[in-house]
Amino acid sequence: MSYACIWSESCATHHNIEMDIYTFLDKNIVTIFSLTAIIGSFITAIVSSRGGIRGKILDFQHSQKLEEQKAQQNAQNFIKESKALVYTALHKLLGQIQRLNVEISTDCVRPECIETAIKDFEKSWMHIQEHISERLYYLPKYAEDRVFKVYGIISDLMVDLRRVHEQNKCNLAIVPIREASEKLEHQIKLAKEEFANNGVSTTENREMARSHTKRRPSRSSCCGKAPSPQIKADYRKFVEAAQ
Repeated sequence: MSYACIWSESCATHHNIEMDIYTFLDKNIVTIFSLTAIIGSFITAIVSSRGGIRGKILDFQHSQKLEEQKAQQNAQNFIKESKALVYTALHKLLGQIQRLNVEISTDCVRPECIETAIKDFEKSWMHIQEHISERLYYLPKYAEDRVFKVYGIISDLMVDLRRVHEQNKCNLAIVPIREASEKLEHQIKLAKEEFANNGVSTTENREMARSHTKRRPSRSSCCGKAPSPQIKADYRKFVEAAQ
């Protein structure tokens, strides 16, 4: 077989294939366009679906972030409100001690008077303590520590008053009451600064500086008339004798 023949047969075969393709396309053009449209729609749907899913994920993440910010803000507001309630309760407690001071100073000349005044104060103290306890758990540690210092002052006062009452020393009761008032006023001042400055008290820092320089702290401005030097001296002797 010659090369011309081989070339002619190859051309004929190639020509036949092209004709078969043209014939197939001609007969199935509608089907092909339909399939193309379906495939295109399918691809478009997939792309759109992926974009929609991504958008939903972003929306969800954004909503989660907003919820977290809202929760944090609510927590901060609750702590701020708790600080305000505790601070108000401490002021009420100081008012009750000052009331006790007035009752003891003016009308108390019998042991029964101290007993009645102590019972009235204990009732007020228990009521105030309940309000403090409701929020104490939610406060920062520095606020909790400050409140416990107040509790210590009141506990010491109750012990001192009971001792005075048992020994029938009514005239000396004003001394521990006055001292407790001054201590409580000081703790309230520190609490105010700490509550406002996240645990930092400029007053306490100044007092620490005074302790190093041996300067006397500033005097209290609360609590009415102070007991006389003689009453203070008698109370010191009474405490020393009781120990």
